[in-house]
Amino acid sequence: MKRFMYFFRSKQEFILLKKSLGYIAILFGLFVLDMLWDWHEKISNLHFFTDILIVIGIFFIATMFVSRFQKDNRSLTHLNKRLNIKHHQLQQRKTDIDKAKHGIAVHIQQVFQEWKLTTTERDIAMLIVKGFSFNEIARMKHKSVRTVRDQAAVIYKKANVKNRIELTSYFVEDLFEVKSSIQQ
Repeated sequence: MKRFMYFFRSKQEFILLKKSLGYIAILFGLFVLDMLWDWHEKISNLHFFTDILIVIGIFFIATMFVSRFQKDNRSLTHLNKRLNIKHHQLQQRKTDIDKAKHGIAVHIQQVFQEWKLTTTERDIAMLIVKGFSFNEIARMKHKSVRTVRDQAAVIYKKANVKNRIELTSYFVEDLFEVKSSIQQ
């Protein structure tokens, strides 16, 4: 029973299906009993034929109901498999992105070491590369904007760049290995 519960949005939905099939089975049984009673009592053929049509109709509706239920279950199973595959792919991509981000961060820190930046300069440089303004960096580091500008100037000099755009571009260029037609 728990295996079938997997295909329903709620326990109430499963119970509703069970009750519906139960009612159909009871109705089917009552019509069969009525037909047997009618046959035994030698009721008119028209009435007997009508009862047979009703029983066939109930059987047909129940068969269609069960068939639709089975088709929906197969479709749900297929969708769940696809969802699990997509979830696994998403997890893999997140893992790949985390590895790439870690690799980029390590690369940036290595370059900062090559430039012989102090710990404070590394922090400021990283925030500049991330795109924070001098005002935002000053607020985060509890420093004056003037101090942050002075530290940025020292960073630019050690990195042999002119401004924040060149500093950021230094690392962005490493990410993209696109060759233009001029370089070829």
